[in-house]
Amino acid sequence: NSPGEEYLPGITADEQYIFYTSRRNGSTGGYNPMMSDYDEDFYFAVKENGQWQPAQNLGRPINTELNEGASFI
Repeated sequence: NSPGEEYLPGITADEQYIFYTSRRNGSTGGYNPMMSDYDEDFYFAVKENGQWQPAQNLGRPINTELNEGASFI
C-alpha cells in the first residue's frame, strides 16, 4: 500500500503479476485541481519468491495525462 488511493486490482492467471489503478503523487497526469486529487494511473507489481515487489507505474504509452480507470486482464 501507498499513501495514495489504490483500487480495482487484477491478478494474472499465474498469480505472478497484479495490476491496479492508483491516484498518487508522481502520476503521469499530475495533480488535477478540478478533482482535488491526482489523476489515475495503472501500476503493477511482480511476485518474486512469494513476495510482492514494490509497485511500478506502467508508464507511457499506457498512462497518459488523463485518467486511466479500471484495468482488465
